[in-house]
Amino acid sequence: MLLLAAAGILPLLVYGAVSIYSLRDATQRSVIAGNENVARRVAEQIGLYIQTNANILQSVASALVDTNLEQWQQDRILKNAVLDFPEFRELTLYNAAGGQIASSRIGRSEVQFPDSGTAFGGSTTVSPITIDDDFLPTAVVGIKLTQVGQTSG
Repeated sequence: MLLLAAAGILPLLVYGAVSIYSLRDATQRSVIAGNENVARRVAEQIGLYIQTNANILQSVASALVDTNLEQWQQDRILKNAVLDFPEFRELTLYNAAGGQIASSRIGRSEVQFPDSGTAFGGSTTVSPITIDDDFLPTAVVGIKLTQVGQTSG
């Protein structure tokens, strides 16, 4: 009788254990796939955000290059851009040698073109992300301006 009971219950126990293991494995794979999908979408949104802001910077820079504006006019354009776009804390225009031409900051800018970082296209470089004094993520975006195939700023 004990042998018959074991013969009837043992397959049910094995089936239950296999079912629980399969459910656990499938749930784990489903959660991992969902997390990868969310991470992919967030990465696309961050990339779009950075690209949009780089396009804004490129537009502001093109308004300053080869326009023969006075230095105070260039400063005013940069200050207005910082006021119009709260994503930017400071905008600075440098010449090809790295000297400051104009800045939205009063006085000398402390920001330098990022030597290392992530490249977006051929002329845009984003520095590694750091935490600023306000505990916000911050990056320096540098766009090399070209004029007739040569770097102009």
